[in-house]
Amino acid sequence: MRGWALLLVGAILSACAPRAAVRGRVMHDGSPLAGARVRLEPTNGGAGAEVRTGPDGRFEAPHLPPGPYRVEARGPGPLAAIPGQNPVYLPPGQPVWIGLQAVPAESPTFALLADAEPGFGSIAGRVLHRGRPVEGAVVSLYADESRGLRGPGIQDSFPTGPDGAYVIEGVLAGRYWVVARKRLHEGGMGPVRKGDLYGIAPANPVPIRDGQETRLDIHLVKKERDTAPDAGSLELTGTGVRGRVVDPQGRPVAGVYVFAYRNRTIGHGMPDFRTLPTGPDGRFELPLGEGGLFYLGGRENSGGSPQPGEWFGFYEGSPDHGLVVPRGRVLEGVEIVVKRVLDGG
Repeated sequence: MRGWALLLVGAILSACAPRAAVRGRVMHDGSPLAGARVRLEPTNGGAGAEVRTGPDGRFEAPHLPPGPYRVEARGPGPLAAIPGQNPVYLPPGQPVWIGLQAVPAESPTFALLADAEPGFGSIAGRVLHRGRPVEGAVVSLYADESRGLRGPGIQDSFPTGPDGAYVIEGVLAGRYWVVARKRLHEGGMGPVRKGDLYGIAPANPVPIRDGQETRLDIHLVKKERDTAPDAGSLELTGTGVRGRVVDPQGRPVAGVYVFAYRNRTIGHGMPDFRTLPTGPDGRFELPLGEGGLFYLGGRENSGGSPQPGEWFGFYEGSPDHGLVVPRGRVLEGVEIVVKRVLDGG
């Protein structure tokens, strides 16, 4: 009898456990997309969920276990939604809103290459937005998704011309994640911002075959709003830092990205974590995953070496700019002091 009682209590506790929920909408060329299949797959195992969009393109998936999910949408017909920030963390309580934009789900085709170096192939095609060629877009190849398809690829195309055509030659045969971006903000580097165009090929990972050219058109959508790149990490682990970016006189500085590297050699490669640019109050919130030792700094631009006149600086709370952040803690009151970079000439 006692065993049955324990099972009953366990079932009641499970039923009463806090649940997560998702609400969202799928759009195609500015109009709601009905009949799309939205799939939510837990990244830590367990059963997923699949729902369909209604006539207004909206969908809802209630009563989900909290945790990280990979979100994808397919159909109707040859359409697929470009994923946003995956995985998405669903906390218990308030539903999370997810907006998705659908594009044609192109499949690659292949053609023989003349005089190809053994073991290598190429990829080529066009970059399009609502069926029209996009000039000034850059196509990037990534070996995997582990860094969130951010930063320079292992190989990048030259910017597209008026016809939207791109080509990347001399690619080692294998499978790659293909991403295209057209940045409209100054500098043309760094994270995709509101108003920029971006596209993640629904066919990813895309094969590059020995001695062949992979043909693949990439469709872009417009970034509708700025989102903190690692916000889900903070919700998942509760680990990070909050503070302000200030000038040497202690005044808040707007428009500065705060970054964190695990490697003490700051500036070589993409940071492990970064924020959106600071607002007029200079405040920032920087998620830091599972925690550990990080080297912190801030700068006005993303990518390349700091330029004359740019705001740039480091966390000055230790000689090497390092800060230990335990898992499950958010350290408050962290200051990043930035100065204008002087013209070396």
